[in-house]
Amino acid sequence: MPLQLRRVSSDVEFNELVQCVCESYAVPENRLWRLFRHDPSPAGFIELRDHLIREFRADPNACWLKVVDTDIGDKVVGAALWNTYTENPYPIFKDHPLEAEWWPEDLVYLVVHPEHRRRGIGSQLINWGKLLIIDTPPQSRLARS
Repeated sequence: MPLQLRRVSSDVEFNELVQCVCESYAVPENRLWRLFRHDPSPAGFIELRDHLIREFRADPNACWLKVVDTDIGDKVVGAALWNTYTENPYPIFKDHPLEAEWWPEDLVYLVVHPEHRRRGIGSQLINWGKLLIIDTPPQSRLARS
């Protein structure tokens, strides 16, 4: 049951990461995810994967973290996308900020595979993300290795 946190740094890692994302949103079914992001066909999977890769490459502030279980062949069992900015990228909300204290403002996605829930993976992704992303100087956050 050893869990390891790893940064996603290459395109080939997105196959398993996107599989985990899709399976996580499927149980329980998240209809908004299907409506806005995911066509469950094989072509839809490839389209989603390629879209997330393009977004990742284009955004120097993005950091995908994944949790793998080393007892089951490094299977991706959870993932989180953190975007860290040195200034507000959404100036329209500057005067009327939306507050959600229960959700870290730099966290975009957080998923845990349904077969691996209740193991503390989500909490670890948040805690590790805060340590690795939020508390790291901006110059270091942008490194993808």
